[in-house]
Amino acid sequence: MNISILTASFPVDALTYSEVQALLTAANEADGKHYDNTLHIYAAQQADVQGFYVLAYDDEADRLVAVASAIDEVGFHTFEWSLVVDPLYRQIGVGTAMFDAMQQALAMRQSAGDLAVVVEGAPFGQTLVEKHQYTYSFSEATFEAAPQQAHALAITLRPYDEDEAVLIELYADAFGDTAEESQQLIDYNLQREGTAIWLAEHNGQIVGTVTTTVMNNERWITAFATKKELRGQGFGQAVLEHVKHDAAIAQNDVVLLDVETENVRALAVYEKAGFIKTAQLDYFAK
Repeated sequence: MNISILTASFPVDALTYSEVQALLTAANEADGKHYDNTLHIYAAQQADVQGFYVLAYDDEADRLVAVASAIDEVGFHTFEWSLVVDPLYRQIGVGTAMFDAMQQALAMRQSAGDLAVVVEGAPFGQTLVEKHQYTYSFSEATFEAAPQQAHALAITLRPYDEDEAVLIELYADAFGDTAEESQQLIDYNLQREGTAIWLAEHNGQIVGTVTTTVMNNERWITAFATKKELRGQGFGQAVLEHVKHDAAIAQNDVVLLDVETENVRALAVYEKAGFIKTAQLDYFAK
């Protein structure tokens, strides 16, 4: 068996995209897991995303047998990556070859750091990264809710418009970001297609913020925060209800968000707003 490995930067061509989709379908069905998000299928054809695929082909069968994906989500030159091997090609060294190729690709791009991402309960992945001296760092759960119009909205969401100081303060309180990190995040989201930054207002006062991105008709929630001194007053739930309301009007399929599993306060807010956990990703760092 002769395996060829190559790298393709985003956006990938239509043929590569369809091959990755076919491999993911086979792996999803065999493992009872969903690898689409970890393999960044949603971003693979977007020109404004810093990401790439490492692809392994069985030359004799002319078939894609493994794919690894890396992406710099927030523009800090730090990559998150994951890999999937066709169920028929596991335990023969393909995963190790893909790992080595991914490390070479990250080095060529002068990555400032990387996180390996493993789907919770997947039959491969964790053993491989731990073998190469990656250790568990944290876990992130994906929650989803159905779009739903509200009879009355407790807050107003207005588009961000040069409210830089307010947004930086919100990010500092919620995430511990420095002013420079917050500015990078703002700039990144403003340039990203399908992404909008919103400020939540109640009686003329800014009470929080949320960023939403629509990809493949799915509405994702990111950078969600409320003012520290106003927490516990229901504004977080009001923001989530507003996003679900807007998603229903736009006829989006689903509303999704990711949250670290140790963030107990946030988990309670999301569950109370009707979000249900559907997946978990475990992150490993060197």
